[in-house]
Order: sequence, then structure tokens, then C-alpha cells
Amino acid sequence: MSAIGSALFSFLMWLAVWGREREEDADGNPTLRYVAPKFLMPIMGLIFLGVGVYEWFEPRNHRYAGNLEILSYTPIAIAILCFVMSTYFSSYRVILRARTIEIRRWPLSTVEYGLDQLQSMEAKGRQMILHFYQGRKLVIYPNLSGREYFIERLKAQ
Repeated sequence: MSAIGSALFSFLMWLAVWGREREEDADGNPTLRYVAPKFLMPIMGLIFLGVGVYEWFEPRNHRYAGNLEILSYTPIAIAILCFVMSTYFSSYRVILRARTIEIRRWPLSTVEYGLDQLQSMEAKGRQMILHFYQGRKLVIYPNLSGREYFIERLKAQ
């Protein structure tokens, strides 16, 4: 059992850092996207769902007040949250166009930043923070796939 757990942990950590150096949309525009969370979140959701269902069928939990809320309903609620976040991460895209940076994420609306409004770019550790006028900012996290190519093309514009 320990070997299976170690192999699963190693696989999940590989997924967490896996990504491609260059991401593009259908039109050839540089794109940022999350790769690992859309795989990791459903796995975590299934684990929490399994724990919640297992605890639901435990007879002791139905006899004592509060056991179902803590041991069954809470993991099921976390599982639902994991599935919703997986949908969000799967649909998240940052696209660099000729004059704008467009952020697509479902179920939230599309947001556009004009490149003419870009005030400065600041590197903080491995993050890149793009500051726009009117106090708006966009943070490019290191776990986004296609990050280096996106920043290179942004600096070229």
C-alpha cells in the first residue's frame, strides 16, 4: 500500500509541474492556461466524495448528533467545490492578442485589458505582475502553461 501511495503522490506532483513551454490558441496567439488543476481537482473531489459516502454508510454516524455534518456532509461539500473549481480551471485562458490581453473563464465573464493601458511589468519571485492604469493588475503565476513564451511575446509588443 505504501508503494502505491508513493507512486500516486509522485504522479500527482509530476502533474502539478507539467506544462508546455509554448501555448497558442487556434489563431496562433500566445495563450496561458492551467494544466495540472483540471486533473488534480477531480481526483481530490473523488477522494473527498468517497470519504463522505463511506462515512454516510457508517451506522455510528447516524446515532450521534453532528457526526454526519462533520464526517459526511463536509467532505461531500468539498468534493462539489473541487468539481466546480476543476471546471473553472479547465476553461481558464489568457490570450495575448495584437492590442489586448483577454481572460476567458467560465462561468465568469470575459475580461479584456488593453495593451495601451499597460503601465509596468514587475517580477516578484516567479510571478509576473502586469500593472495597468486605474489600479487594475494581472498576475501571471508560475504554474500556468506557456508562461515563458507569453511573457517573451508580451515584452516584444
